[in-house]
Amino acid sequence: MKAIISLLIFFSYIPFAFADSKDTTILIDAAALKKANPDKIMLDGKIDADIDHDNVMDVINYAYNASTPPAACSEENCIVQNNRLITQPTLTFDIFLKEPKASIQINYVCTSIGVMKSIHNGMKDIFCGPSSILRWNDEDYIKNN
Repeated sequence: MKAIISLLIFFSYIPFAFADSKDTTILIDAAALKKANPDKIMLDGKIDADIDHDNVMDVINYAYNASTPPAACSEENCIVQNNRLITQPTLTFDIFLKEPKASIQINYVCTSIGVMKSIHNGMKDIFCGPSSILRWNDEDYIKNN
């Protein structure tokens, strides 16, 4: 049992290697928002960033939630996990491109939002937290990890 726990702890750090934030500009972090606004349960905001690499600032509209939405499940293990996650703050967002005028809905829940230097199909990758990078597939941002 001790060996299994040690192995799980070791492997829990591996996803962080895939989402290296050194080439990322973190725009908003859910934990920092929670610390700065401990009494807020929900908060909306906007951040400017050049997403489509055209030197025009686009707009990221984000919604902060002080807790993680629970997963739909009925198993005891899942319920215990949901109780642990309920205290984790999250962000959801969409992107408004100024040129061409277009809106992109992001269908992921993130712990932070950042813009990476890497580009796929003309759009910058989005940092969605330490283990999630979103890449543009020419239609949608999809999780790549």
